[in-house]
Amino acid sequence: MEKSNWPTFTPCGHLFAHDDHGLTPDHLEFIDVALSDLQRYPELLHSFEIHRSVHYMPEHLDRLQCDLYGPVCGDDPVIETAVHYLRRNKRPGLSRMVRRPSRLADYMAIIVKRDGETGGLVVLTAYGCMNGDADRLATREWWDVGMKPYEAAEAAQFWKSHALANPGGGFGRQLDPLERRLSIGTHLETIAS
Repeated sequence: MEKSNWPTFTPCGHLFAHDDHGLTPDHLEFIDVALSDLQRYPELLHSFEIHRSVHYMPEHLDRLQCDLYGPVCGDDPVIETAVHYLRRNKRPGLSRMVRRPSRLADYMAIIVKRDGETGGLVVLTAYGCMNGDADRLATREWWDVGMKPYEAAEAAQFWKSHALANPGGGFGRQLDPLERRLSIGTHLETIAS
């Protein structure tokens, strides 16, 4: 099924900023339940704060795919010689990818913030993850917009040993010279050190 260009909302009206992780209407209802305390008690989440939580999905929900590989998932670190770099879904940078299959996850990570103007909750993203620890979720990728320098350094350190599943291993298109330089991994090592 092709994704609509219209924004996605949960049944309770929470806007989704990034919803390309295979969520069904049942997952959206589950997100509303998971966010009910934040909605009921606004003081738990102030404007501009980002709230990360992980929830075990009930058995009746379809399992979500987890594309992450690396130590936070209980795997060995993903070494540079095993990866390739690929631009995903019109993102501004290249993602570190490995030729491994996606895995079904029992947990859902939900990342939200409060809208500074309306006070409503904005679901930044929700996806399948392999562990139930909110402190062990994947960081944003080091090139993500709006990151402070220390956040980019932490993200680069994380992504040196983690990668996303890309079972087909396709490289998409020819890399431009800057992307080629970034894809050899030396840039990640420079930022992470």
